[in-house]
Amino acid sequence: MHQGIGRLTLVALPLWLAACASWPQTLYHWGNYPDTIHAWYDGTDDWAGQEQALRKIISDAATRQKKVGPGVHGQLGLVLSRQGRDDEAKAEFAEEQALYPESATFMTRLQGRRMAASKPQDGHDMTSGKDNAAGGHAR
Repeated sequence: MHQGIGRLTLVALPLWLAACASWPQTLYHWGNYPDTIHAWYDGTDDWAGQEQALRKIISDAATRQKKVGPGVHGQLGLVLSRQGRDDEAKAEFAEEQALYPESATFMTRLQGRRMAASKPQDGHDMTSGKDNAAGGHAR
């Protein structure tokens, strides 16, 4: 009986180790995206640092031959837009749409809101929804 258990262990152990070694890999490379997005929502003004972190995620994904996680290019577009680099921002929004077609509506909306925010019309701030017709300034 003990020999049967020993043989079973010799067969089962390598199979179990092989199963663990072939654990499914993630489809996307996220890098430190959670920390980067957290800094965005905490109200950071370090746009250069945000840009650098997002570009590193993108370059690391290419090095690892993985897809960039959904939203990374869109977030980079927002960061570039905050810096007044609208043409580069549009290119990142377009890249997000190319990689993830399901994001097209959202990316189009973001582009419209960001471009409107950088060029206010009729005193209406598109990003906050506040009416500035009375001469006030939106935050």
